[in-house]
Amino acid sequence: MKLLSINSPELRAFLKYAALFLLLLNGIGAFIGSVPMMLDPGGTTSNIPLRYLEHSPFDSFLIPGIVLFVCNGVLSLIAFAALAFNWRFHGWLVLLQGVVLTVWIITQVIMLRELNFLQVSFGLIGIVLMMLGNYFSRFK
Repeated sequence: MKLLSINSPELRAFLKYAALFLLLLNGIGAFIGSVPMMLDPGGTTSNIPLRYLEHSPFDSFLIPGIVLFVCNGVLSLIAFAALAFNWRFHGWLVLLQGVVLTVWIITQVIMLRELNFLQVSFGLIGIVLMMLGNYFSRFK
């Protein structure tokens, strides 16, 4: 069994594919979650109760939907493309997406005043993306 060093091309390739998967998962999840919020801000056809917003500054799901779409959907796909094509600042974009996702989840937990499996899962994904972005930012 071959041991991998922190700078080995094999480890970097594995971590790159892991980051690409997580970015794609986050981006697709953000689009799936945000589109119903933007199309039906009252939550009637999407069965999202407005009571989720009672501890937030929002009266409808429109603004949270737009923020989710842009900050976790679009940014995640930009970071995905940057990493896939080795753009100059790809590591920093992956790190930024991890920070944005983690802040989104923390804010969501505070405003909803509940914690569920998806929040924990995506919170961990955000932390992993921050670590991977830090790792990739070492390379040009």
